Amino acid sequence: MEMTFDDGLAFLSDQALERLKIFESLRDGHDYFDEVVGATAIPLMSLAVATIATAAAIWEGAQDLAIHTGFMKAKDKVSLDKDLQTSHYLLTAGAAFLLAAASFLKSAISLISRPVVTAIQGFDKQDEVRFCNQNAMLGNK
Repeated sequence: MEMTFDDGLAFLSDQALERLKIFESLRDGHDYFDEVVGATAIPLMSLAVATIATAAAIWEGAQDLAIHTGFMKAKDKVSLDKDLQTSHYLLTAGAAFLLAAASFLKSAISLISRPVVTAIQGFDKQDEVRFCNQNAMLGNK
């Protein structure tokens, strides 16, 4: 009996779906995606804040330098915020950059170590409810 093209695709589809079932029993599939977001979204947002704060510090510093050298009068200074000084912008930029670096490193370590731990013990029986859904609220696992 020869297999037609449609039969071949159906066979491949069935085999692929069977292979995908191995991921259903992973206990930390949701946690792994959290680490992916932690490795990308949080550092990108922190780097955006650091970039904006650095640009503001450069703007304020350039104006202060122009006033100090006499190229500009103090009354002509255009401040982004009258209460903040250049040092505040630099502190904000540094803190945001450190947050981005720390979040990226933490998530990068987890992205590397979590698949190893999952391969070792990820298919163990889940002995505690980790996510609240309708079944978990009723006591069904």
